[in-house]
Amino acid sequence: MKTYLCLITVREGEVPRLRHVDSPHDDAISISLAPVLAEWTRVHRVEVMDGDRMVFVAETPAG
Repeated sequence: MKTYLCLITVREGEVPRLRHVDSPHDDAISISLAPVLAEWTRVHRVEVMDGDRMVFVAETPAG
């Protein structure tokens, strides 16, 4: 199991919140994020990193 750093921006322009996500591998990040993201009803942007490498990015479309 690897530990990833996750930056979650709840609203555009806000300072991202830092969380740790444990996942068996990069391809399972989206599944491992579900319990972390359940903390908020809506999220603007999610970035997941493994050291210097960005492994997952998701953003709510503008509008």
